[in-house]
Amino acid sequence: MSGAGARPLLPRLTPSLASSISGALAVLAGLLALVVGSSLPSEYQGAFDVVRLPPTGAPTQTAGLSSRLAVKLGSLPSDNQKAWLGVNIQSMELPLALSLGLRNAKGALITETVPNGPAARAGIRPGDIILNFNGNNLEDSTDLRQKVSHTAIDCDVVLEVWRVASPDGDFYAALRRLADGGNAYVMYHLGTMHEAGTGIAKDEREAVRWYQRAANAGSPHAMTSLGLMLIAGRGASKDQPEGLRLLKGAADRDHPEAMRRLAVLMVEGTVLTRNLPEAERLLTKSAEAGHVLAMLDLGDLHDARDNEQGWSQAAKWYARAADRGNATAMVRLGILQQDGKGVLKDETAAANLYRKAADDGSSSGMHNLALLYDKGIGVDRRDPELAATLMLQAIDLGDQFSLKEMAQSSRRWSLDFRRAFQRNAGFYEGGIDGSFGHSTLSALNDYINRKKK
Repeated sequence: MSGAGARPLLPRLTPSLASSISGALAVLAGLLALVVGSSLPSEYQGAFDVVRLPPTGAPTQTAGLSSRLAVKLGSLPSDNQKAWLGVNIQSMELPLALSLGLRNAKGALITETVPNGPAARAGIRPGDIILNFNGNNLEDSTDLRQKVSHTAIDCDVVLEVWRVASPDGDFYAALRRLADGGNAYVMYHLGTMHEAGTGIAKDEREAVRWYQRAANAGSPHAMTSLGLMLIAGRGASKDQPEGLRLLKGAADRDHPEAMRRLAVLMVEGTVLTRNLPEAERLLTKSAEAGHVLAMLDLGDLHDARDNEQGWSQAAKWYARAADRGNATAMVRLGILQQDGKGVLKDETAAANLYRKAADDGSSSGMHNLALLYDKGIGVDRRDPELAATLMLQAIDLGDQFSLKEMAQSSRRWSLDFRRAFQRNAGFYEGGIDGSFGHSTLSALNDYINRKKK
């Protein structure tokens, strides 16, 4: 068919359509790799670990069951004004999600539950994946934290949970079966569990063993983690040349974390020769691939130049990381906005960023927001009482800078703040005079150690 009125056989390839096709191809590539063990196109090798099916026919994927569980939220042990689910969580990655029978990486993986906490009482257990919170689908672990924090204490919520179907109900055993079936990404994930002690006892030697198996199967994730452990001599004898070889091999495959780690070593200049231009190149490539920590590191690299151009670039990368939920980036961008470095001076915007970071559990965000409330800068009112509460929360989270500030530089803070701090510390029995002498510091020490008793 021809002529001006002819209808095209295919739609015009717009940028949005191209993006959709690219995303679909990425998922399809991952599924093909999991099903047939084929090699991935180079553009996807940083995102997926190829699964090579063993001749025994052991499974590399597992099925799961979706269920809805009712949970009554509690309150945070450290802050009885905030709702608490009682879990440790992490975001999903697509290779693991596909291995566990899911179609995408949405949701939050439960790594641990607090004994007798709200989640544990409702029957949630390690290995469960929360997909939906009270009718709202979850993007990742940050999304779940935010939804919990914005829900009232003692509220009844319904969670949609994906549970791996396992005869014995043991998530770790299910992962072992997948790994023994040749699933390289699950091998790597088992290594991360042993390295961090997540859901199981910490065992760095066992972590190295799993990383080695996954690296031998071609996993760039495992090559990166194994390389870092060998460089540091953790879980195995120190072998910096082999560690660097593995790290560079993963970086050559455009693995974002490998590129970031190599860049950090180049900035530090100990294991590798200091090379800031190459570090910036690697960090930029990693950040452009969507690696949030690389965005943060790149912001730090520009910020350290201590000039207007550097601050401007730092603000750009901090903003990108903050938009993806990184609380540290929120605080650092807030500092630039508060000081007017690289961006327009905007103390209200800075306070909002500190508040958001504090809501996400950042002790630095709490500290900086406390300072603004004490001085009445960028907030709707001056509130030394709230400032003292925020400072105590930061110290409760182990923020050493906040503790040192109160112990050595309390005079920088207002008298009203210091009096409120004495009232709220809970163990102070002296006069509320705002003087931080021995009795106040002793009460602060008791406040810090109260959970250990």
